[in-house]
Amino acid sequence: MGAPPGMAGQLPGTSPLDAPPPPPGVVGGAQSQMPTLSGLSAPQPMTSGQLPPEILTGIVQACQKITGMFDSFAQVTPDLAMDWDLCKTILDKTLGKVMAAGGGPVAPQAPGPQFPGGGMESGTPQAGPQ
Repeated sequence: MGAPPGMAGQLPGTSPLDAPPPPPGVVGGAQSQMPTLSGLSAPQPMTSGQLPPEILTGIVQACQKITGMFDSFAQVTPDLAMDWDLCKTILDKTLGKVMAAGGGPVAPQAPGPQFPGGGMESGTPQAGPQ
């Protein structure tokens, strides 16, 4: 007994490639993709109020170098000195905003190089005559 005439792929001498493609939602079809979670957990951007002290220090040092470059640019292009000074002013104002938002003191309980402990020898008596 043969398959009914409407069922291609099941007739003798035919292959699954002779059948129409499956709908896009069928797993294994040409257009199907496995769902991913990549769009669900996008990282949140860090704001200037959340910057750690190490990054704030780096920003300050970079701004000092940039200010020095603006001064150099003003020396070689004296006709644009006012423009370079304006760039320095904007940089200073922006740096002030960054420092006001995230330049607060670090809590003494926070781990890191600001740990207030005295080390291994702290609190032990000195060796030798007293």
